[in-house]
Amino acid sequence: MQIETKYDIGDEVYGIFLDREFASVPVECDTCDSTGKVELKENKFTCPDCQGKSTQKVARKEWKILTWERRIYKIEVRKDGAEFQIYYLLTNGYLMCVSNLFKTKKEARAACKIRNAQIAKETNDG
Repeated sequence: MQIETKYDIGDEVYGIFLDREFASVPVECDTCDSTGKVELKENKFTCPDCQGKSTQKVARKEWKILTWERRIYKIEVRKDGAEFQIYYLLTNGYLMCVSNLFKTKKEARAACKIRNAQIAKETNDG
């Protein structure tokens, strides 16, 4: 069986990855003005609407380009049912599928832009 690969060992490639980070964002609450506290007769209490949470943690996702050494070190072929999947091990230890590797930085940047636009669309639609 002959399996053709897009890249060869030693090729320099530009990999992209989905970076996830958590950030605290303010919770909008009209009852406490987003402070988490309400005042009643000079006493402060936890807001009954937002339960005192003036911020919440949200996940932010963004596709980015790998910035360190990116040469193909090893090629792996794995069988997934009737299909064969090709994975590339980079010299930095990352194991990546072909859909996340590109020959030029320009191609990688364009792929990030498209995927990030899709994330923004899903975030706004959902």
